[in-house]
Amino acid sequence: MFSSHTIKFDSVLKNCEGAVVVPELSTAFLSCDPGRDKWNTVLGVLPKNREGIPDGAIWAYLYGLDNEQEEQNDSRVLQQITLQGFDTTGFHPLGIDYHAPSRRLFVVSHHYDCSRIETFELDNLPDPGESTPLPIIAKHVKTFIQREHLPTPNSIAVINDHELYVTRDHKYSMRDHPTLASFETSYRFPFGSVLYVNLETDKMQKVASVPYANGITFLDSTWLAVASTSTASVYFFEVNPKGYDRQLLTRSNAHFKFFPDNVSADKNGTLYIAGHADMEKLEAVAEDRRHSTGHEDPRSYTKAPTWVSAWTPGRNVRDLYVTNHEFGTGSTAARDSVKNIGIITGLYERGILVWKM
Repeated sequence: MFSSHTIKFDSVLKNCEGAVVVPELSTAFLSCDPGRDKWNTVLGVLPKNREGIPDGAIWAYLYGLDNEQEEQNDSRVLQQITLQGFDTTGFHPLGIDYHAPSRRLFVVSHHYDCSRIETFELDNLPDPGESTPLPIIAKHVKTFIQREHLPTPNSIAVINDHELYVTRDHKYSMRDHPTLASFETSYRFPFGSVLYVNLETDKMQKVASVPYANGITFLDSTWLAVASTSTASVYFFEVNPKGYDRQLLTRSNAHFKFFPDNVSADKNGTLYIAGHADMEKLEAVAEDRRHSTGHEDPRSYTKAPTWVSAWTPGRNVRDLYVTNHEFGTGSTAARDSVKNIGIITGLYERGILVWKM
């Protein structure tokens, strides 16, 4: 349970899905997409007329500067990151991860043409000791596209500055095979997968099968957790210690009372799982937003429940946040255990929920 929580930046942020907390910077990077109302490749919102659909953005929440006792200047605590040398047209971000030694940020984008992975290198990173941070700049490094073998990338776990584990949520994409994609989800076919991607050599190979593979994160240097949304579970893998091909060895799984979306781990090895208690209501939200004009009172929108749990290596599960109305469509929960601050993002929500244990 939370000792306190509040919704922040609801006048600025909209439809944030991915989040990665970087304790060394006292900063969380957020992937937000106000265009998800009209463009969602996972849930099949794929209009032919894309005029007027807003592009997504990457934001930085400098929570180390967020003093709850003072009047807050959003521009100091919350920054939209400038994407330098990058055309943001059609940029619709989902999964996101950060590699601190190289200052590289990796982002899945469900672009209009095809889904891809974007690599950025960050400058002007915040110094936790500075009260007036510089604007963060992300220099574009590379676009990785693999239409045939990675048509549906979703989430990223960074190995180093050029190697990644990437989840492929479906074998069949809603873009090309909507009926098969729906069957794949409904009948829990194990066609989703985890792929190893080398951005230097463009090598890619499947290393594990997971039904509706969604969020992915390292628990430590050798263990991975992968959310399986359609089976309401999280799979645990060990990186093969005897191999050089980054293969994963299936070790166990844990079942939940909800459908996990994304996963993250803190410095203590606690895994945070955020997701959806009712997939039909989530689909109803997507349908509601598809037909919205954007001028409605946000309080009139359909809501879908959020469920957040914490899992520890002793296989103890604690429910941290369960709501039907306050902050819906929860997709990521992430926490800085040293500063005792966490965030929850919502696929179709305004702002982020900031919490303390």
